[in-house]
Amino acid sequence: MSWSQGSRGPPEASFELLNHLNGEELQRMLSDDDRIQDLVNDHESVKSLQLEREMLLASNRSLAEFNLEKEPQLLAGRQKLASVHQEAAELRVLYDEKRQRLES
Repeated sequence: MSWSQGSRGPPEASFELLNHLNGEELQRMLSDDDRIQDLVNDHESVKSLQLEREMLLASNRSLAEFNLEKEPQLLAGRQKLASVHQEAAELRVLYDEKRQRLES
């Protein structure tokens, strides 16, 4: 029998709490969605995933805030690039015109 590498042990050990319940108690639990949800949420692998998710969200937020702080620099750089590109295009036209005059 195999289980995923991320789990803490074999599946049958995952919910030890259920081992001591009899059939009637298990049937009642089946009809109690809140109790099942609590049982799942209390499981170590679920807690670990929730913690990892929270850490990733915090990291993502931090990265987004950093990127937003850089936006003015990016916009200024784009504007400078457009200006330099325009100047280079104008110089190219002048160069081509002067070269044509020299060749004729």
